[in-house]
Parts: sequence; C-alpha cells; structure tokens
Amino acid sequence: MFYSTGLILFAEPPEKNPPRLEDPNVVNIQDYKVDSTGKTLETTNINQAISDVSARPGAAFSFFPPAFTSRAPS
Repeated sequence: MFYSTGLILFAEPPEKNPPRLEDPNVVNIQDYKVDSTGKTLETTNINQAISDVSARPGAAFSFFPPAFTSRAPS
C-alpha cells in the first residue's frame, strides 16, 4: 500500500493537439478573477472553476496560463 500526507502530481508529455482557449469547451481560469501572481491563496475560485467544468456535458477543460503553473505562493 502507498500512504502519503502530501500532494502528488503526475505529468504527461505535451499534447499534439491541445485545446485552444477559443474552443467552446475551454474554461479560462482568469474568468474567475484568480490572482496569477501567486501571492493569494485561490483555492475557492479554482475549486469553483473545476466544479463548473465538471458540470458541463461532454468534454471540458480548464485553461491555466503559464503564469499559474510556474509560480508558487511565497
């Protein structure tokens, strides 16, 4: 068995045809007024975006610009 008290992330190679921001099933995290500087804990807004995407019929994606994935709160 595997036990962990921390966050585990799995990475995949870049997609050949990734979703584009203008695609109808793409939700931009910036639409939720999330701070991209990494200075504010944005758990509530990010969880709301994930919930909204999950409620959509069919495939849907959340778009996180590079600023969101390259910074951690200090």
